[in-house]
Order: sequence, then structure tokens, then C-alpha cells
Amino acid sequence: MNNTMQMGEGNPLGVGNEDGTGNVDKIRDILFGGQMRDYDQRFRRLEETLLRESNEIREMTRQRLEALEAYVKREFEAQAQRLRAERDERNAAFQQAARELHEIHENLSRRLNEANDAASETSRSIREEILSRSTSLLQEMQARHRESNESLERHFSQLRNDKADRTSIAGLLNEMAMRLTGDFRLPDTPPEH
Repeated sequence: MNNTMQMGEGNPLGVGNEDGTGNVDKIRDILFGGQMRDYDQRFRRLEETLLRESNEIREMTRQRLEALEAYVKREFEAQAQRLRAERDERNAAFQQAARELHEIHENLSRRLNEANDAASETSRSIREEILSRSTSLLQEMQARHRESNESLERHFSQLRNDKADRTSIAGLLNEMAMRLTGDFRLPDTPPEH
């Protein structure tokens, strides 16, 4: 308060106390006016520069974000295309494998059927061969049995008629044994090989 009064008393402009604040502003304007205007201009230029740079940064950021967004979209699309291509390749490979497996199954079924048919044919052939041989062996055995019976009957009838002695019976039994074993040969027949 003392300073204000002193300024009022010694005021060369002759302004009263009630106008002291206006005077102070005037004095300040006189003393610092040029610098203040210079500062104001600098602040305005700085503010304009900051606004311009901020707008440039905003625009550059927007452009970069748009470029980044476009790049990300392109990458996603490329990745989606690669995935679709891989999926299509896998599907094609799976279908090819399924076709090959089906062909293998068909071939195996056909071969198994052929093998079954061949085995059935072989089995039938073997059964027929066994039947034929067993029939011929049975017929041969029956023929030999008949021959043996006929030979025995002849010898027994001769024995009854002739009342042969022991030597002729022994010869007869020996001949019979030889016929049964197949070692008997008639004198007028050549030996069998």
C-alpha cells in the first residue's frame, strides 16, 4: 500500500489513486510494451506452428493408420487366400486318397473273390480226384476179393472132390497167400513190372 501511495504522490502524469491500476498498465505498456507485443507475436507464431504441426502430425498419423489398415487388410486377405488354397489342396488330396483307397478295396475284393473261386475249384477238383481214386480202389479191392473168393471156392471144391492130401492143401493155401499179396504168377503169363 505504501508503494501505491508513493507512486500516486510522485506520479509525473498526475493521475489519482483510483486510476492507479490503469496507470500501472500504462507504465507497464511503456516499459514492456514492445517486448510484450514481441512475446505475443512469438506466442501466436508458436501457437500457429504448433497447430500446423499438430494438424500435420494428425494428418500423417491418419495416413499412416490408413496405410497400416490397408496393409493389414491385404495381409489378412493374402493369408485367407493361402488358407483357402491349402484347404483346397488338402481336400483334393483327401479325395484322391479316398479314391485310391476305394480302388484298393475293389482290387482286394476282386482278388479275394478270385482266390475264393480258385480255392473252391481246386477243392472241387481234389474232391473229384479223391472220389475217383477211392472208387477205383474200391472196385479193384472188390475185384480182388471176388477173385480171392472164386479161387478159394475152386480150391475148396477141388479139395472136396479130390480129397487132396496135406501137401496139395499147403500148396493151395500158399497159392492163395501169393494171390492175395500179388506175388502169384501163372506159368503162361509174363511177370508184371
